[in-house]
Amino acid sequence: LTFFWGLHGTTLPYAVKCTYVVGDPIEPVAGTWGQSKSSISGKLTCQKVTHPTDVQIEELQRRYTAALLALFEQYKVEAGHANAELVFK
Repeated sequence: LTFFWGLHGTTLPYAVKCTYVVGDPIEPVAGTWGQSKSSISGKLTCQKVTHPTDVQIEELQRRYTAALLALFEQYKVEAGHANAELVFK
C-alpha cells in the first residue's frame, strides 16, 4: 500500500530551498604531499596513503571539521538558520 504525500497528492516531492556552499581546499597532512598541483587552487594535492597513521587521520579530521564549522558559521544566516548550532558527535 502506497500513500502519496507529495505535490498535489502525487509522488513528486515538495520543493524545498537547498543552499550549497564550497570552501577552500584542505591542506594535505604531513607525509601525504602529492607531486601535482590542483588546477583550481594551484595548491599541492594529496597522494594516496595506503596505510595512514592515526595521527594523520586525526589531523585531517580536525582540519575538515574546522573548515566545515567555519563554512557553517559564515553562511548559516544566509541559509535561514541564524540560531542553529553545528555539533559533531
